[in-house]
Amino acid sequence: MRRLWIPPVLALALLSGCATNLPAPRGPSAGLALAEAAWARVLARHVDERGRIDFAGIAAAPEDLDSYVSYVGAVSPKQPDAFPTREAKRAYFLNAYNALAMYGVIQSGIPESLGSIKFRFFYRNRFVMGAERISLFKLEGRGDAWLRATVASAPRRASVGPARIRPRVSSRRLCAGTA
Repeated sequence: MRRLWIPPVLALALLSGCATNLPAPRGPSAGLALAEAAWARVLARHVDERGRIDFAGIAAAPEDLDSYVSYVGAVSPKQPDAFPTREAKRAYFLNAYNALAMYGVIQSGIPESLGSIKFRFFYRNRFVMGAERISLFKLEGRGDAWLRATVASAPRRASVGPARIRPRVSSRRLCAGTA
């Protein structure tokens, strides 16, 4: 009897069980004002005008990124009081995506390129967001259709400037290149 269905089922089972839960930063989550200030410092110190990121610099002093990632992990976009306007929710999703991507690169050991780890990086790695685990791929889809369209249409090398974090939202994303 032919069992052609076995290899695809085994592959699916292996892939579905291979999610990697990245550890959340240790320490208490900062409130909104402190988290935004920490994120602004990350962008000002480690992202140049072309959107290139100094991952080695972030890894050497990760406190600000860790503070913002902790905030993202504690605050859910499902909490209506946390996001009184549509722009506030958009800023949360875009900044969360960028911060979690940076955090993922740091946790991956700052690879030379994402090419060899692309599947793991975007699909299998799970980050804490609002007390639930989510991949960057799923986050792109969950951030309303707005985030998906923003990420898909953004230039490859663009940045969100620190002055634009709140209340205005830039429709650009950071790239995973080093400065």
